[in-house]
Amino acid sequence: MGHIFVDIMFLLVLSFLLALIYIRQYKHKKVSDDLIKILSKNVDFLNDFYRRQEIIQLKNTIQLYSQFQVILKISKADYISFFKYDYSNKFVVLHFLLSVNDKGVILQDSKLEDLPVASSLVTLNIMKSDNNELYSILVDNVKEKDESVYNVMKRRGVNKMYYQNIYKEESNPLGYIALSYKNIDYVLPDDDKIEVLRIIEKIKTYL
Repeated sequence: MGHIFVDIMFLLVLSFLLALIYIRQYKHKKVSDDLIKILSKNVDFLNDFYRRQEIIQLKNTIQLYSQFQVILKISKADYISFFKYDYSNKFVVLHFLLSVNDKGVILQDSKLEDLPVASSLVTLNIMKSDNNELYSILVDNVKEKDESVYNVMKRRGVNKMYYQNIYKEESNPLGYIALSYKNIDYVLPDDDKIEVLRIIEKIKTYL
């Protein structure tokens, strides 16, 4: 009789443990399922967010391109380019973003891409300038200071450049816009400078 009682108790304990394991597994599965649902929703949200960001970025790029076309028409430049400063590394690095020639063709690359700003005296001087004026550089005057920049410009036939830093914050410029000319004698009239500066101010919203 005692033996049967022990067997019954053993079965009850075993059944209890199996039930407990099942309940825990069910709870873990429910938690896992809920977690997967939450993560799936977050993934969907992030995908939608990135899609929206890509659309915004595309719209901004189109707006930037259209404003570049306006500046080209006013300034009669052969090229207009935008370079962005990257502050995420130990050194400020120059990133090429966009360049358009006088025929509206987008140029895909630049030899100045991904260079530390400090490695180029020209870009370092540009970075230190304010945004009150369109400053000019004669390429021939660059040769002794910065042969690499000189060679890049000469390969495109550029002999003169107007530039301006773009500040979205007072402390650090975001990047700079450059108007390049093959004609070394071309002088941008003051009225055109004012109009170009006005458009550059508008461009800040697209960057």
